[in-house]
Amino acid sequence: MAEANSLSLFGENHQNHDSTWTVHGIRPQSLLCIACIAENFDNREELVIKKKYFLGELLGLLSCSSRNEIWELLVDDEEVLEHLLRTIFNLLALSDDNVTTVANEILVLLCNQLKSDDLVYLLIQEIIAKIESGCGYQQSLPYLSLIGQLLQTIPALAPTLAQHGDSLLDYLVSGLASSSEDVKTSIVFLLARLLGPLHENDIYPQLSMQIAHAILPILSSAQSLQLQTNAIGLLRRLLESKELTGFLMRPDTQPSISSVIKKILLSRNEVLQISCVQCISQVVVQDSLQAGDSGPSHTQALLDEDVAEFLFEALSTTNDLMLR
Repeated sequence: MAEANSLSLFGENHQNHDSTWTVHGIRPQSLLCIACIAENFDNREELVIKKKYFLGELLGLLSCSSRNEIWELLVDDEEVLEHLLRTIFNLLALSDDNVTTVANEILVLLCNQLKSDDLVYLLIQEIIAKIESGCGYQQSLPYLSLIGQLLQTIPALAPTLAQHGDSLLDYLVSGLASSSEDVKTSIVFLLARLLGPLHENDIYPQLSMQIAHAILPILSSAQSLQLQTNAIGLLRRLLESKELTGFLMRPDTQPSISSVIKKILLSRNEVLQISCVQCISQVVVQDSLQAGDSGPSHTQALLDEDVAEFLFEALSTTNDLMLR
């Protein structure tokens, strides 16, 4: 028993917790108390290193496919589940990347395993509350990362955010002017996920135009590969809109879309080049859809800017996807 206790995760208040919440840990003979873990997360005086350890144990426990009793416990007590969710969410305010990364993993895991719209809604409301309280963009990175992970695993969340997340969308669009590439990388990723629902519902045409206005300068100055990758993906989504394509192809737009495309084609990064070719294809598609219109030919504009020559150079490749 002494050996088991030495391997167990109990807090000072453990004796006051129902024994139901004491479960076997991920290591042989170890025990942990879910209630003690929640109290640890809630205690601001507790050492971060201990919170980090508890997070790792909890993630390991929840990730174990054979531990169905843990999920049954959480499902049966919504009050405890919601409290645990909030205490983990509050850890995102800590300036420790390891803590916030694991905390986000657990939050996403909880939402996906329990398939609870209420939990997802609770998290989104908590994030929006943080943003509305004046959270700076650098401090908001863990929250933006959480939204991104939720959007990746719950695609149906995008239309809901597009329809009801007014303050969040305003916050994201304003953040495109941030001087931090990390911030812009996260925001551009989120906007690319949300842009489809924005177009489909036509709720925020002004926001879409603001995004289009910002994307070319971002691509022109981006240094990190991740920002370039996310931004070219967002540009591709923008070019799915006739109106936004017309705006992006205006001859007075600076930097011009042609200069951005040529820069990317010269990058020698095949992932970026493929995305760039897809953008060019999207422009051509928009032209074909407007066949017979008296408007300017966007394809001709690209040809006049010698984009074809740069494209020919980029096609000196064996990559099947690019050659298509």
